[in-house]
Amino acid sequence: MTISNNIFYHLRYSLIGIIALVGCSLQAQSSYFKNNEEVYEIVDRFQHQNLLSNDIHSSLRLYARSKIFSKLMSIDTSALSSKYQYDLNYLLNDTIQPSTQRGLIKSIYQNPAHFLSYQSPSFEFVLNPILNFNLGHDLSEDQFVFQNTRGIELYGTLDKRLYFYTSFYENQSNFLSYITSSIERDKAILGQGNYKDYQSSVIDAFQGYDYSNAQAYLGYKLTDHAILELGHGKHFIGNGMRSLLLSDIGHNYFYFKFRVEVWKLLYQSVISELSGLSARFTPNNELLPKKYMASHYLDLNISDRLSIGLFESVIFSRENQFELQYLNPLILYRTVEHGLDSPDNVLLGMNLSWRPIDGMSLYGQILIDELSLSELTSSEGWWGNKYGLQLGVKSFDFLGIDHLDTQVEFNMVRPYTYSHRIELQGFEDYSITSYSHNNQPLAHPLGANFNEIILRIKYRLSNKLRSDIRYLYARAGRNNDLNYGNNVLLNNSSRISDYGNAHLQGVSNNINMIDVHINYELFYKFFLDFNFRYRNDNNDESGQLNNNYFGFGIRYNVSVTQIDY
Repeated sequence: MTISNNIFYHLRYSLIGIIALVGCSLQAQSSYFKNNEEVYEIVDRFQHQNLLSNDIHSSLRLYARSKIFSKLMSIDTSALSSKYQYDLNYLLNDTIQPSTQRGLIKSIYQNPAHFLSYQSPSFEFVLNPILNFNLGHDLSEDQFVFQNTRGIELYGTLDKRLYFYTSFYENQSNFLSYITSSIERDKAILGQGNYKDYQSSVIDAFQGYDYSNAQAYLGYKLTDHAILELGHGKHFIGNGMRSLLLSDIGHNYFYFKFRVEVWKLLYQSVISELSGLSARFTPNNELLPKKYMASHYLDLNISDRLSIGLFESVIFSRENQFELQYLNPLILYRTVEHGLDSPDNVLLGMNLSWRPIDGMSLYGQILIDELSLSELTSSEGWWGNKYGLQLGVKSFDFLGIDHLDTQVEFNMVRPYTYSHRIELQGFEDYSITSYSHNNQPLAHPLGANFNEIILRIKYRLSNKLRSDIRYLYARAGRNNDLNYGNNVLLNNSSRISDYGNAHLQGVSNNINMIDVHINYELFYKFFLDFNFRYRNDNNDESGQLNNNYFGFGIRYNVSVTQIDY
């Protein structure tokens, strides 16, 4: 069953208009914490140390303020170290009601977490500015690297049922040379939308890209256990640094979400509209080719220490129509696809997390794009054995040292995984049904046909001084004039052969990267940052590319933003 694409477009833009109008009139406080590194780390730490019960589904990083608040208030603070008490207060400041004391210029900063806030029994909102300025130098390339981000966020609730969040960022920046190369190849900045060239009118060396970024959602709490949400944003599924199922590394997209959380279960169904290309491929005022994604995720906390999640997603495209059967939030998409005899791209996956002892967890993911057991056990190298694996371990307070945290993660994805065969009209080298949006992967930034290992060590030297060190090694089989299965955007009909394929085939590419972040929290959510990155990229055809970067910056109300591969 199908429906006219025109009707879907009118519905989409009408709903966005409603969000904007209601958002402007509501100005209320969000029910959920913004997904940022600081909040996720604290909640994850408290859960690992048994300070928060396991009815929190950490694989989706959806933390309701009211739920977290009630759990935090039950913690015996007398048994906590000063660093844990600081973490606790960090969350409480972003959760509790504004102070009754007069802030700076009356209502400004009544709460240290909120620039401007208002609360009544039925209506509340928070308004915050966002800043992120940094400047550095790549010694190897003799290049200045800079970022200039200004923004604003507004979030709130109405009648304890309706909630919303909206933010807008304006950016001018450039990037290290290896990132610039990928931008030129894919005509897309990872995590961002359309962009234009930028040249500073003051300093000639400051040239790069000018781009904006907007996110927004409007949600309604149907019951105490179910919500509907309409928005423009992105999602993450997993317990690791990467996700092979669905990641938030890419650009925002329009979505409609239904979520139920009851007993030990969390179920989420998301319908999304995606772009088949980036805007740089088409002239101005020309509509980008559209495709759609429907995904289900069911997470079950089997015990206080073990959780398992099942994932299913389908990418599809139709000319002048939308496939209504994929709107069913409960049915298996593979069954629908088979019944329609459709050419759609279906992926299946599993997410696991197990905490054998307090302070440590083992986690992993399995992603299956296409698989034949008979071909898998043979040695003929069938191209269609497309899958990915993730294994990881994280530890908090490693060796009993307060706030010394370690994490090791391994990821591998076979050639041609996430890619598909339906060609994009007018751009036949690309596939309209690849697992991508705006020419950016929806899962791992390296695409496919790679192995990767990441070691991360974080240590809180004091309440305000923090360090974060990561080492990454990746080996990938890159494409050249032939499609060896690395670039997920390409039509996989251009594969080198049906048989004789091997993992890491193609042009051998080895990446070694050391990334060091040190930041000091001058006051609440205002950080002074120091960053060092050394990266060596050794390609069998193009040779070596080295980056040796030092940078400094300030940021306010935003996590560290970086492209880290």
